[in-house]
Amino acid sequence: MVPAAARRVLKVLAFMPMLFAAHSPARADGQLAADKGCLSCHSNRTPKKNVATFAQLAERYAPLKTQPAALRDRAEKLRTGAIADHVNAHERLSAEDSARLVQWLADGAP
Repeated sequence: MVPAAARRVLKVLAFMPMLFAAHSPARADGQLAADKGCLSCHSNRTPKKNVATFAQLAERYAPLKTQPAALRDRAEKLRTGAIADHVNAHERLSAEDSARLVQWLADGAP
C-alpha cells in the first residue's frame, strides 16, 4: 500500500506536464511555425537568401509586444501580402494562426 503522503505527491506530479504546457506559448507557436512550413524560409540556422530569420523578425517585432492593435495590423498585413510581397505560405494562414505567429515573434521567438 502507498502511504497517503506519497499519493499526494504522485497526484501533483501527474499534473506537472499540463502546467508546463499551459505556460509555454512560445513552444506551442514554435510548433505552429514548424507545422506551417515557416522553417523552410525563416530558420535561424539556414534561412533562404534575402529572408529574415526568426531572430531578426523577433527583434523587429519586439517593440510591438505591448501594442495589440499594431500586432493585429501586422498579422493582417502578413496574411494579405502587404508584407513580403505576396508569399503564398503567408496568405494561406488563417487570421488566428497569423496572429499567434506574430505574437510569438513579438514575444521573442526562440
